[in-house]
Amino acid sequence: MLYHAYELQRSWLSSASAWASIGAEMLSNPRLPLGYLGMGSTMASALEVFAHAAAPYGKPAFGIEEVEVGGKVFAVEEATVVNKPFGDLKRFTREGLPKNAPRLLIVAPMSGHYATLL
Repeated sequence: MLYHAYELQRSWLSSASAWASIGAEMLSNPRLPLGYLGMGSTMASALEVFAHAAAPYGKPAFGIEEVEVGGKVFAVEEATVVNKPFGDLKRFTREGLPKNAPRLLIVAPMSGHYATLL
């Protein structure tokens, strides 16, 4: 239920962001007289800030393509093991990894903007 509410909010903000972007472009267009009104540039700036703040952003990539172990470089493969609405469990493996090799669990901090994007 919580995820559906989150998705509804995200879709509404996405639409509002698109409309705010269009409004900012109209108020910033030198061919239209709206931008020359007293508050035209202020309104354009406010709409632009809202459009950027409410725009949906994708998740950044981890970018772990290779590792160096004992002077040798190994390619790293990334696979999604569990895919959930609020987070994915990913597995990073490399060629030649022994079965008894120690495992490392990386957990994003639960504060800040990018914790939800990891």
